[in-house]
Amino acid sequence: MLKKRKTDWFAKNTGIGRNDQEVLFKVLKAIESEGKHRGWSYEKIKNTELYYMANLGGYANDKPQGYTSKVRKYNKNSLNNLIKGKVGKSDVDLLEKILWNNHNNRRLVDLGHMSVTAASARENESLYSGVHGLTTMSIINIPIFQWIANLLGANKLSVTDKWLLMNGYVGDLLKDWKISKPDMASDMDVFIFAKNNQLLSKQLHQVYNQSTSKVSNERKNVHSKVVKATISLALTGVSVAAIGLIIWGIKDKIIKSAIKAYNSTKKAAGKIYNGTIHTVRRVYNEVRRNASVGYHRFIYPKIVKPVVSYVRRKSRPVVSFVKRYTPKWVVKTSHRVINWGKRTWKSINRIWRRKK
Repeated sequence: MLKKRKTDWFAKNTGIGRNDQEVLFKVLKAIESEGKHRGWSYEKIKNTELYYMANLGGYANDKPQGYTSKVRKYNKNSLNNLIKGKVGKSDVDLLEKILWNNHNNRRLVDLGHMSVTAASARENESLYSGVHGLTTMSIINIPIFQWIANLLGANKLSVTDKWLLMNGYVGDLLKDWKISKPDMASDMDVFIFAKNNQLLSKQLHQVYNQSTSKVSNERKNVHSKVVKATISLALTGVSVAAIGLIIWGIKDKIIKSAIKAYNSTKKAAGKIYNGTIHTVRRVYNEVRRNASVGYHRFIYPKIVKPVVSYVRRKSRPVVSFVKRYTPKWVVKTSHRVINWGKRTWKSINRIWRRKK
């Protein structure tokens, strides 16, 4: 009796197959090994892992993330230098491809999105933590809302919690006015990964190597807390980050609408142009056909042919005299010119027929 193959829950939850999982965990363990060798704290090792996951996962050139985190610094070259001798460059290239595929998967969790949100929230460098604090601080307060917020204990939200919301769930709502399935999963999972120093090779396996129903239930539990935190955040007032995200979202919608309108106009103009050209060609071809029929049935046999025959008869003595006394080089040159004219006319005719 054949053994039933064990379900690969990690693949079902992330879209990353068994072979690709080996590459992912191989690189993560190499980062952890090198970090321990250098005497780094678990916090620094995990931040490093998250940043590399984010950079290779498609967030290296994301402008908002670049301004509020160090994601651009953790590129593929620096990763190759960090784990040189432990993992080859081909594995790092493959990991980049794996994370890009995961980023472009529109059904499952976006690990790059989750990683950049977690890494920036955990960032303790004064420049970035200061930016997080200033941008999430309320600048417009409504007294009655503030009173309700105090009553509910909303002011107890830390800068990290506020930033996780503004850079994740709330940010996606304000900027995109909707949240895709992968982004929703990332926005929930980030609260699990950002709040402790458990290293990624272990935590990723622990979170995603369980049944999809368990993962879904964990996300539902986190979501209920996130919704309460979002209400609390809204009650405490409007922050710079919120205003910026709203403006960013409106700008994106205006640009997209303008591009859509331009493309529609261009398409309509193209149809009108093509229709006009088609009509002109059709009329021309019809006129040409009718003219050709009239010419061959009446004009040529009744008028052209008799005239040509008469001219040929009368011009024979002149032609023979010219042929006899015309230099050969003049004859050859005239023949070349005539042949060139014929070839050119044939080429033009051929191009015209193709366009029809």
